[in-house]
Amino acid sequence: MKVMITILGLLIVFAGAIPFLGADSLNVLPESIPSSGMGYSILIMVIGAVGLVYGIINKMIMGAERVITIIIGLLTALGGVLPLISEFVPAFIPTTGPIYSGIIIIVGLIGFVYGVMGMG
Repeated sequence: MKVMITILGLLIVFAGAIPFLGADSLNVLPESIPSSGMGYSILIMVIGAVGLVYGIINKMIMGAERVITIIIGLLTALGGVLPLISEFVPAFIPTTGPIYSGIIIIVGLIGFVYGVMGMG
């Protein structure tokens, strides 16, 4: 089951890296992959929802692994919601830009490292 957490962590890291590779930065991604705006937020929320649903529904994981999977899914899904509610979020919380993407990458790295360490 650590394999799924590792894959989820990699997906989150890649999703966090998309703004650095999109049209606003290096412009190496095709236009069909959203790198900002509503499409990007939806992409982040979907990845977080997959982790959340996996953590809740899967009966094979339990204890700390389940809690960590649910927390990583929640953090990612909430990371996708942040830009949509930016008017209601305090100014010191990043909702766009490189710091926002960096936080998403850090959440993904936590999941990835946890999954790899669990696999031995």
